Amino acid sequence: MEDRKGNKLVILAIILLIILLIFILKSGAENILQINYKGELKLYCNDTKCVTTPEDNYNNVIIIKTESENPKYYDADTIVNNDETKLLYILYEDNNKIKIYNIDTLKIEETELENTYSNYEFAFKNGNEIGGITYNINSNSVGYYSYELKIKLYEGEYSSITQLTSNYLTGNTYDENGSHSYLIDSTKEKVYLNKNDECSTYSILGTQEKNFIIDQNNCTGISGDIIIYTKGLTELASLDSESEYSINDNGNINILKNNKVYTYDSTGKLINTSQEYNDIKQLIKNYIVYVENNYLYITDGNTKSAICDYSKVSYYNVASSGYYKKNERGTNKDEGIYIFLTLESGTTMEYYYNIIGKGIRSSIVDNEIDFE
Repeated sequence: MEDRKGNKLVILAIILLIILLIFILKSGAENILQINYKGELKLYCNDTKCVTTPEDNYNNVIIIKTESENPKYYDADTIVNNDETKLLYILYEDNNKIKIYNIDTLKIEETELENTYSNYEFAFKNGNEIGGITYNINSNSVGYYSYELKIKLYEGEYSSITQLTSNYLTGNTYDENGSHSYLIDSTKEKVYLNKNDECSTYSILGTQEKNFIIDQNNCTGISGDIIIYTKGLTELASLDSESEYSINDNGNINILKNNKVYTYDSTGKLINTSQEYNDIKQLIKNYIVYVENNYLYITDGNTKSAICDYSKVSYYNVASSGYYKKNERGTNKDEGIYIFLTLESGTTMEYYYNIIGKGIRSSIVDNEIDFE
């Protein structure tokens, strides 16, 4: 019995000793970290960005302890969750390393990038994750750093790089032969689409799982050349105007062809074909805006609502008209579809369609704004 008691005491003593050693090591590590901090980065932030000196409307003060005495702030990034935008990440240089500070967790992550170049920026703005980091190598070339893979890509190959989604980037080059636009991969050096055209830009519509690639000519005064590709990069349609396509709430795309609206999923499968309409003005989300018997209507394919007498209209403003979230068009503006029309008298009218209550209301616009 005495031997058993003695063994238990020995085991208890060993456990207490281990706990004491862990406490000492932990305290020592914390002291070492504290000793390594030689300076701090003090930032003044609002909901979307930060500055290094006090300014009006930048009331959130963030202090980051640094290993060097002269850290440098580069960029801030927000995340979008449930339609709410929140400032979350700080990109900065400390001890010649590019680091990321998480405002929520207070954690610092060191990247594989050294402060060799300039203008380090988050590439994937307002997403739901960190995509990558871009940086200037010189006045005419940039590089891209994949945050997930911890590798550099496309160093010096492009004059500018923009991240569209976690999968796709756009790269642009400018030289004596003109301008070139490329749709490229964000995880490996691969080109999917390219054009020798200074006006061509690529964009992604839809969700991460269900999306479409849009190749659009954005030069002022030049119409046409909107090419829509499926997620698998198969050409789906070539259109003349943005009013000829829209993305549904479920991620499918509506495309106007020969007075009918065809609905496709992101693989290119035809989901639905509408009835024929003589004069379609615009596709907005799930809705078709069209003229019938001199009256402007809006329909989801099942029910229609009359907007106004179109015989008195001289101009339908496609650029301003569209779907807007609550307060997106201004304080106390409801979620719904807004149609802007200029009458023959010169008066501009705003028609609001409530997508929940299916009601229509109108008001006179003193100075119309282009919300494109």
